[in-house]
Amino acid sequence: MTGLQLNTDFRHDLRQSFDNSEETMFLHMPYFVKRAMNGVMIADECIVKGALSENTMRTAISVSRLILVLLTTLLIIAGIVISLVAIGTPAWQVVNITEFHTEHQHGLWLDCTIGRKHVQGSSDSSLHCTYKFENPTGENDPYNIQGIEEQHKFFKWHKAVLGFFVISVLTALISLCFTLCSPCVRICAVVANVLSLITVSLTVVAMVVYFINSHKVEVRFVHGITRTYEQSRGYSFWLGITAALAHLVAFIFGVISTILIFLHDRQQHRSPKMWYKHNTSV
Repeated sequence: MTGLQLNTDFRHDLRQSFDNSEETMFLHMPYFVKRAMNGVMIADECIVKGALSENTMRTAISVSRLILVLLTTLLIIAGIVISLVAIGTPAWQVVNITEFHTEHQHGLWLDCTIGRKHVQGSSDSSLHCTYKFENPTGENDPYNIQGIEEQHKFFKWHKAVLGFFVISVLTALISLCFTLCSPCVRICAVVANVLSLITVSLTVVAMVVYFINSHKVEVRFVHGITRTYEQSRGYSFWLGITAALAHLVAFIFGVISTILIFLHDRQQHRSPKMWYKHNTSV
């Protein structure tokens, strides 16, 4: 048999095999070809499932990071507002002097006295406020009481607490700007976290300094004519605590959002890889 005849017979057999149905073609394939086709089909199915799961994970990471960035932003804004209200109000320490029917509020830079009068079943109240820096020695105050001069003085620790709060508000504002840019530029997330940590530290230090100094005997107790009164912590003090907690939670959320931002960026830039498993069994 010549080579031409062999070539003609091969072409004829090949044409007949293509004319058959796919099922018949698959049945007449050699065993190793069937194994190879099955492996390719399984690999394609795994790749599709892997791509779907990867897309789902990528979407979950993207949504989570945006939610955390939003929460961090809201907490930073809340911390700034609460800090400003805390340092702007006088009720850091409050004492009710029953002998004179007055309530004294002593703040960081502002002191207020609320006088109450009861005349014929009706009550009348008056408010008088003074600035510590205008009257640093506590003298020449018409509402001042003998023995309460210490509470109206502008001490160095008052200035320190105010300074810590003012700097913390500034760092929080800068941190807010970097937080808003963090979804687009991931290095901004790192800078925002550093500034947020500084904000938390300054706020906590301010509250600790105030807590320690406000518990001194000459500041904590007020001497009246016949009795001694103990000052209590007012709403301004608790606003300062709330501001510190808000900045702390914002820092924690910021760290988590930074991790998710880097994971999302890694998912975006990672090229898909296919791993083939070689099977030598027959």
